[in-house]
Amino acid sequence: MINTMSNELFDAVVWEKAWKEDSNTGVNKMKRAGIDPAHSLDSSAKSFNQEVFSEEGRRRARRIMNWLRDQGVEFSGSSVLDIGAASGGFSVPFAERGADVTAVETSRPLIELLHQNSSGLTNGTVKVVHEPFENIDLEARSL
Repeated sequence: MINTMSNELFDAVVWEKAWKEDSNTGVNKMKRAGIDPAHSLDSSAKSFNQEVFSEEGRRRARRIMNWLRDQGVEFSGSSVLDIGAASGGFSVPFAERGADVTAVETSRPLIELLHQNSSGLTNGTVKVVHEPFENIDLEARSL
């Protein structure tokens, strides 16, 4: 007997339908409230960035990165896709450990901060894609 639920987890059509039709997704809730999800953090980008790169924020990122390393994740030479990268709270630590990161972000203020936060990296790279992820045509674009 095949478990159809586990097969659905790998079906892109199921995820696409859930993304567009599930009224409980964060994006759909924001849209109903009249908030543009692509720009919801524009006005608070600087304070968000300060929190992400504070000592506590860096500790949180280190804890997660160490957990991933302990699971056998190799950072150096890896390709990472960070959707909703914001100001780089995870893009930067991945790149600092040698990964090549494609950071997808729509907020211009956050993108500016992401560029600042990722400048001077010596191990990996951060390539910023300024486009809503649901609009990206992966077949037409080489990420």
